[in-house]
Amino acid sequence: MPVQPPPGQVVGQLQWKADYTQSTAKAAGYLVKPGNRKPPAPPNPPWPPITTGPAGSPPPGSSARCLEFALPAATTTERYEVEPNHRHFADGDDAWFGFAFYFTGAFPLADKGWQVIWQLHGEPTTGSPPVSFLAQRNKLWIDGGWGRPGAQPSDKYAYQFELMPITTEVWYSCVCHVVFNSTPNQGAVSLWVNGDNRLCCYAPLCGTNYTFADGTAGQAYLKNGVYRAPTVPGGGSIYFAAQSLGTGYGAVDPLNF
Repeated sequence: MPVQPPPGQVVGQLQWKADYTQSTAKAAGYLVKPGNRKPPAPPNPPWPPITTGPAGSPPPGSSARCLEFALPAATTTERYEVEPNHRHFADGDDAWFGFAFYFTGAFPLADKGWQVIWQLHGEPTTGSPPVSFLAQRNKLWIDGGWGRPGAQPSDKYAYQFELMPITTEVWYSCVCHVVFNSTPNQGAVSLWVNGDNRLCCYAPLCGTNYTFADGTAGQAYLKNGVYRAPTVPGGGSIYFAAQSLGTGYGAVDPLNF
């Protein structure tokens, strides 16, 4: 049975929402930075495009359009991401994120190489993110903590475990709740997928934020798309839709849009 959101957090307020009626990702509310595309892309047409999505499978919610991250078949693409243009997250912040994703049949979902599709990147910008979701071996994973600033050895705070099986040609509607804390084994991450609770109040080994060398906490920021091992083959697309930020489950649930 689905686990219900915590009492008092059922609705909340919407703080940011991507506008897929626009013609470009930038106009829709995303930061599109050259450094988030490797290998580099030509400036035209703008990337990633906003499209009508997979044929016969409209995105969740009222919008019929979404972002498409199409991976060339002939070459590997190491990084193909955007940043939602909303606030960053400091220690003590509490945030609810909504998003939906879909893989086409040609997407290399069965590959063993790591493929990050959603990440709260830590500051300073080093090591793996404190919180990320990976798609590999036909499963969704949570991962993070490798190379946390000051960690000796580098994998001291690293973690990874399976959340659920996933497949291609299916929309997955997600709500993620994060309480931000840079203290190891503190903070909390919860995840609902299609209304089912897949993770409840997990405190990552590395915390949910990172600190600088002087001990002051940084501010995590969100990135999504594809960031993956260079060994993973090209081909296929991942679509993102119904992306939002808010203060409660109901405000960001893609099934409510």
